[in-house]
Amino acid sequence: MSSELNFDRAEYTTEPTPELAPGPELIGSAWNPPAIPENFPKALIAGTIAAFLGSCAYAAFTIVTHIQIGFLGLFLGAFIAGAMMHQTGHIGGRRYQIAAAILTYFSISLSALPEYLFAIHKQGRDIATLSARAWALLSGLAIASPFLELTANFASGAIGLFILFIAIRSAWRAAAGKIQAPSA
Repeated sequence: MSSELNFDRAEYTTEPTPELAPGPELIGSAWNPPAIPENFPKALIAGTIAAFLGSCAYAAFTIVTHIQIGFLGLFLGAFIAGAMMHQTGHIGGRRYQIAAAILTYFSISLSALPEYLFAIHKQGRDIATLSARAWALLSGLAIASPFLELTANFASGAIGLFILFIAIRSAWRAAAGKIQAPSA
């Protein structure tokens, strides 16, 4: 731009500026999102503990009241995913969702194991003397129990599987989190 003003022609020039680049001054902006800490192991431990506690509570309710309410399983999915999200500050993602869904399935299905053990104890057998093979067999039966209920009573089993599906879906949604974890 010349030092004298010329109103016949307008000129606009700018000083060359360095292009904005992500730097420490832009952390938290769209240019440079803050680093998300990796809390998956902590979330997995919290989810496993929640799954174990939920499974024990579900089995205890069934053993004490002799009422099997699949509706209680709906809360287990949210409980497990909530425990996981609490550990991560509501950071979720695909790995968290898969872990929450698997833990929810195992929590609900393995709640049948204490029921089986209680039934064996009621028959007068000492459960402390069960072999490793018997424990493995009982655990396998418990894991398959949602599907085995279809053979005993199809309508009841189908309702149980539907409730299990809803519980897993609620765990999946809750474990998505408010913030997505970076892909590994």
